[in-house]
Amino acid sequence: MNRNNDLYITESDKSVSQFVADFTDTVKKYAFVVNNFDSMNMKNTFREHGGEVPDSFDLHMLQICKPTKADKSLTMNPERAIFMPKFVMVFSKEGKTQIRYLSYSVADIEAFVLDDPKFPESVSQTFVKIRSMIEEAKKKSNLPISIFEYKCNKCKNEFEHHISEDNSQDISCPECNTKEVSKKVSAA
Repeated sequence: MNRNNDLYITESDKSVSQFVADFTDTVKKYAFVVNNFDSMNMKNTFREHGGEVPDSFDLHMLQICKPTKADKSLTMNPERAIFMPKFVMVFSKEGKTQIRYLSYSVADIEAFVLDDPKFPESVSQTFVKIRSMIEEAKKKSNLPISIFEYKCNKCKNEFEHHISEDNSQDISCPECNTKEVSKKVSAA
């Protein structure tokens, strides 16, 4: 194992809870799940089982799985299970949200799961995907969403449209699909 290659260390300006929410949304997009959604907040889990941690303790341990891949993989060879729980750790330190993820090299996997030539490369690709999902969640925009009212100039339909600051787009009428719409002036 090589700490520099296998331990992924990054941070985010988002709060722990916001990063966890964005990461959870991101993994769903790729058919992954957070297996332990109800127990990933370690402060709550420890306290529910008699542990004592300060209110500021905000470690979240997210167990990531892709059921449509893991089902076939583990059915084929249960020995693979030692590499299947993939945890992403999220916590705050010195005002920043810290993210940690431990993966394994192909050589490490080959050393533990013998006579299984396809598995090391397959799980290695999953490790890379999880890192990319972490990066995607870090970049996910949380800009405020504005709600605007529009009136269609063609069919006179009135409708609302939700727009974030990084998502200004051409607006079309949902009834007739024309782009000939006017923003209504609302009383504030």
